[in-house]
Order: sequence, then C-alpha cells, then structure tokens
Amino acid sequence: MVAAVEWIFFLLSMHPQNPLQKEVMESRRLRQNGVLCGGCLFFASGSIGMAGGIFDAQTVLSLSIATVAASAFNTLSFNEYKSSLPKSTFQVKVSLLEGAGNGLFSTVHKIPSGTFLFSYEGERLDEDEYFERYPNGQGRYVATIPAAPWSGNPTFIDGADPSKSGLARFMNSMPKADANVVWRKQRFGPQAGNMYFYASCNIEAGEELCFEYGEQYWGAVRDV
Repeated sequence: MVAAVEWIFFLLSMHPQNPLQKEVMESRRLRQNGVLCGGCLFFASGSIGMAGGIFDAQTVLSLSIATVAASAFNTLSFNEYKSSLPKSTFQVKVSLLEGAGNGLFSTVHKIPSGTFLFSYEGERLDEDEYFERYPNGQGRYVATIPAAPWSGNPTFIDGADPSKSGLARFMNSMPKADANVVWRKQRFGPQAGNMYFYASCNIEAGEELCFEYGEQYWGAVRDV
C-alpha cells in the first residue's frame, strides 16, 4: 500500500500543476521530438540514397562525421576556461540610464574587444524549483540556459540575492547595436549550464557595461 501511494506521488510529480510550466515542458517536448525526427530522416535518406545508388557509403559517412564535428565545434567554442577579470576592474554605482537604478562601470583604461569578463552567478535551480519560486515564470534576475535540444531540462541561475550572485546582475539592458557586452550560453559539454559575458568592443574607463536582455525577457516581464 505504501509503495502504491509513493508511486502515485511520483507520477503526480512528473505532471506539474503550474499551467505555465506545463506549457514550457510541452513546447520543449515538441522541439525534442522534432530534433529526433530530423535525425531519423537524415539517416533514413542516407540509407535510401545508398540503396538507390545516389550516395555511396563514403559520402554518407563523411556527412555524418561533418555533422558530429560541427556539433562538437559548437560545444567547444562555447566553453570558457579563462578566469574572470578582477572585481577591481569594475564598480557598481548609479546607472547613466534613466530609471535603471545601479549599473556596472569599468574602472580600467581599456578592456579590449573580445575579452572574457565574467560568468553569471547565483543560485542554481531546476525547473520545478524555478516555477515554485516564480509561478508566473519570470524572475527578473534569472538567467535561463536551455539544455541540448534533444534531451534534458534547462538550468536556471537566480541572481536576485546579491550575496549569492556576482557582478553580472548589475548590468543593465541596451539595444544590441549600442551595447558593449555580449553573452554566450553554454548548452553542451562539461561546462553546460553557464552564461558568459564578453566585451563586444573596446570599453574605456568610466563606461557603463550593458548588454541586450532580449525580447523574450521583456515579453515575460510585461506579462507579469
């Protein structure tokens, strides 16, 4: 009897009650199915092509290797093993943007374009923990790192608590054309679930660091 009750609770835990979380999970499931179907079609077309004499085995093998290599390159290119710049490189003070509160500024003569600045820090939450904390699906200081499209759940990094976060939480948003910082989200590889920030141009002393939050963020905020 106890085992049966535990099994029922397990099944219920697999089906979240939050409507927004259900919608997110269903959307991800459809994307994963699409990737799986695409992979099956790729290998099926290769097999049919070989059977019909359109492709030879070497061509199919080369295409497969190229696909895997491209995926591996994408994985490795987003890994960042360098150390963050010293905290003394930056200063938190009132933003130059109207109504933005505090902002993050450079204190050094020049940060060269392409420099790795720091990663986004905070509490790491799984999907259930995230929607339990933010039922409306929007934490203003949460960075969402999608998992690989064929499997897994996203990682949520909540930087709301300054004592558990880092400097990245103080950066404000600016249109990409005007921003001096860009981000990369690590979805694959040994460092999956991280978000990195880089200088997109030379940043001079006294300049405020900004990056584009993205329409997905602002759309969610407007819906709150």
